[in-house]
Amino acid sequence: MLLARAGPTAGGLCTAQRTRAAAALAWPQLQRHRRRAIARASGDADTAAGASPSAPAAAPSRGGRGGPAAVNDAILEQVFYEGSASNAELLISLLLGATLVYLPITIAIIGKRLWFTYRFTNKRVTIINTSPLFARTTEVAYRNIAEVRTAPRAFGLWGDCVIFLKDGSRLELTGLERYKDIERHIASCIIDD
Repeated sequence: MLLARAGPTAGGLCTAQRTRAAAALAWPQLQRHRRRAIARASGDADTAAGASPSAPAAAPSRGGRGGPAAVNDAILEQVFYEGSASNAELLISLLLGATLVYLPITIAIIGKRLWFTYRFTNKRVTIINTSPLFARTTEVAYRNIAEVRTAPRAFGLWGDCVIFLKDGSRLELTGLERYKDIERHIASCIIDD
């Protein structure tokens, strides 16, 4: 009785090589799907239809009226704040991490500090998650935001922010250092249609 050997010599590619090859072929489709999902979430119909996101798009017509939304589309995007979770939150959780009770929360805060980046521009809010288990980017245009609320934590050293969207969902951002400045910035950029 002959036994077949597993590996590249037994019939072409081994399982790991076939998996890598399939992932390489599926990568462009995944990127297109991801760009379309982000465009749908931010309300950009041209990118969702398959147009290249790097190509400059003309300002969309607003039905003949040039309101604040049309002015906002013509402005270049400038970053107001970009950073990860609060340094004070990380420091306090590391100090309390010596207790076994607080250790799981400390691990979660370290992960948030390593893998989450918050970016607030004059056009959108972006949350970038670079976790090796669940990489994801969430973008919300200000025209989709209905309200923003913040709450201080640790006597105001950092705070949490909740962004309420017009479709009824909400986006929770925890551990922001400049949470009051961010709240004022978002409130000033919200566009009422």
